[in-house]
Amino acid sequence: MTRQLWQTMVELLESVSPDSQTGVRVTDVSLDLPIEVQIRQTHDGLIFLADLPRWRWRTVFDPKGGRLKLRCSEGEVTFGEVTVGEVTFNE
Repeated sequence: MTRQLWQTMVELLESVSPDSQTGVRVTDVSLDLPIEVQIRQTHDGLIFLADLPRWRWRTVFDPKGGRLKLRCSEGEVTFGEVTVGEVTFNE
């Protein structure tokens, strides 16, 4: 099941957050990753689903993938853009 975009972003950021016992502090993270994107209709409206690709290698039968660009610094999160095919969604 594909997750909503915010769920994917939270999990990605948590994955680069070190354990507090290590003494390591992450102050800046930049991500540029491939994603699979879907837009679904629900009774509440449209939801934006985006998750990492299920497969490493694509075939000609797979839909064209997108990209997620995200930058997080201390005290600020910048959602760069999501690109799907020829369409780019900016902040």
